[in-house]
Amino acid sequence: MNIRKIYICENCRKIVNVLDELLFVEEKSTRGFCCELCIEQFYTPVIQFFEDIENNCRKEMNLGDEDCLECANGPEKMFHALKRPDEAWLLSNELGDNYYSFITRYEQGNETIYLVVICLVYNFRPSFVLLATATKSLELLSRFQIGEQVDEVTDSLKMTEESDESIKGEIDEHVMNMVELKKSVLLSWLLERRTEDDVDIEMFSSYQHHERLTIDSADEIYKWQDAEGDMMFTYIKAHEHDGESFYYLVICILYVDDEGGQFALPVLSFPSRDPKLYDFFKKGERVIGALKN
Repeated sequence: MNIRKIYICENCRKIVNVLDELLFVEEKSTRGFCCELCIEQFYTPVIQFFEDIENNCRKEMNLGDEDCLECANGPEKMFHALKRPDEAWLLSNELGDNYYSFITRYEQGNETIYLVVICLVYNFRPSFVLLATATKSLELLSRFQIGEQVDEVTDSLKMTEESDESIKGEIDEHVMNMVELKKSVLLSWLLERRTEDDVDIEMFSSYQHHERLTIDSADEIYKWQDAEGDMMFTYIKAHEHDGESFYYLVICILYVDDEGGQFALPVLSFPSRDPKLYDFFKKGERVIGALKN
């Protein structure tokens, strides 16, 4: 053991010796966590704090349960709100803690709905959501326009998204078509073997945010060849959310660019509570370390 390299989980105080094993959700912060559950447990008081603020404001304004609140539960609207907010506000304290308030406007009939997401930001991306709500009230909206409005955050988010799209555009169309064919095969395997009491397919999109965490800090990685002889990787990580334990699996294909660089290109990702399905996709040779995604 190299005693010069000791890192401690901010929540459970577990000691790890490899910095890459820690998860970070705040920009320029030394707070690291050994797992997703520790992140959730550590920030639970902050989540409760913002929920209490919202509940007190709604009670004060006699708003109750607005019919637009369902917007905060829709994965498509949430995805857009986190990727391209219309406004971003930053609330900082003397200790350097930063809380961002992302606000997105939607037109629904003759009414305007405001989706508000309070979150942490890491590497110019929203990393952990503390509160998500929706309102038609400008008065309630103003309570979340806190701190200082920061246009550079929305600009950075747009630039990051455009960069991601540019990278996708560099991948050969033939490769993308091949990925789609392999996705169809993998999806058929999944549909044939999943049980009725497993995670509902219609809910898969709400688990999508676990894909990046699974690839970056997989518990297990397996390497195998498919029927066409292409090298495939299966990334698996156990997660827990609201008392629910599940696996998240990301199946990738080995992609080699024109310069010889090797990348793991995601083909299909999904959550599952079924140990048999988990065992089925644990095929091939277990490997240590992962390719760049």
